Amino acid sequence: SDRTLKIWTPSSLPFCMSLEGHRAPVISATWTNKGLASVSEDMAILLWPHDVKKYERSLRKPKSHPIIIQPTGTLSGHTAQVSSISFSSDGMTMVTASHDKSLIVWDTLTKKA
Repeated sequence: SDRTLKIWTPSSLPFCMSLEGHRAPVISATWTNKGLASVSEDMAILLWPHDVKKYERSLRKPKSHPIIIQPTGTLSGHTAQVSSISFSSDGMTMVTASHDKSLIVWDTLTKKA
């Protein structure tokens, strides 16, 4: 309910990366070699840096707060809460499902439906 995604590794505990950008609770996220994407009650599909792992080394340094990462893009097209997201096995397409009773197939290169 805090509108963020948290990523951590066993070696980085208790510190984490905090991915912030949604305006409502995050419902689902998916990861592929092409990137990370998340969906939320705010109807947005947020795209995150595909190289989030590069931040992992920073997590091992003692600090009192998480590393904040901002989205690299936003996709829109649904008119209600987006409830599910999935990448194709090759990472070239992504499908989102919404409470507006629609599925949208996205091209991950052009970021268009």
